[in-house]
Amino acid sequence: MREINWTLCWKAWRNIGNQKASYIANTNDVMTHSQVLLTGYVQIFHVLYPHLRSSFRREDVESLGKVLLSCVQVPLDTEFESSNTVTPLHAASLEAILAVKDVALDDNKSVIPEVFDVMFKFARTALTLRPGGGGGSTPKEPSKFREKFSLFGEACLEHIAEFYKKSCEVTKDLIKISSQLTVSLFSSSIALWPRMSCSRSSG
Repeated sequence: MREINWTLCWKAWRNIGNQKASYIANTNDVMTHSQVLLTGYVQIFHVLYPHLRSSFRREDVESLGKVLLSCVQVPLDTEFESSNTVTPLHAASLEAILAVKDVALDDNKSVIPEVFDVMFKFARTALTLRPGGGGGSTPKEPSKFREKFSLFGEACLEHIAEFYKKSCEVTKDLIKISSQLTVSLFSSSIALWPRMSCSRSSG
């Protein structure tokens, strides 16, 4: 039996994700179960990654982040029972980057800045979404989508804080990482400040 080329599988997964997420987000056709389909697609990465982890580079993290960010912005097409939890698609996407984060902390510290960058992009995009936003089209229920997307952004921020603490404990190259994180923190703080101010004033 021929050995599986996991690098080729990764490239195929990446290309499919870019095409499908872009199509679903921008088409005017009725796309039923798009969230379910994309959730299944993202979960495939969970199977691929153990075979890729030893060779996963910075550009791979950036590519993964691009695909996942496209997926999480696809509008909702189904109802979810709980309003206090993220959608299965958002959960699967977050779990994917967290898997990369765990390996980065243990065996691949060079990609730590890129993992942070992806997580900051998740949070910034989710928490600064404008009404009617969502992957380039108008969701059927914009308010529900924004609510779920905000929960996703808040979850990302919680993981960013934990990730920063752990990265400080395991890496010696803190100067390089801290300088890159400062830029991300500064740009994200500017983007999130209006939302944070509104939260404090309403609290």
